[in-house]
Amino acid sequence: MFPYLRIPTRPIRYAIIAAHTAREALDNIDVDLTKVEQTLADQVAALSEKVDALQQRLEALDESIDETPKEKASTRGRASTRKPRAKAKK
Repeated sequence: MFPYLRIPTRPIRYAIIAAHTAREALDNIDVDLTKVEQTLADQVAALSEKVDALQQRLEALDESIDETPKEKASTRGRASTRKPRAKAKK
């Protein structure tokens, strides 16, 4: 009917559509954040298990290292009782 009256309504419609789209996007972001939080919690749990396993391996390695020097010390004592070789003269 009046073309000049239709001009302002088009930007208002676009603004309303944009507002509704932004609202829906914010709702979707909340859902995505909960998924991200769950994923992060799962990754933290997996990493905690790996850390526990590595800590147990480290403790076992420390125990084996504590036992090994005692054995090596006895062999070192035997090696130190040997007489040094005479150097060859040129």
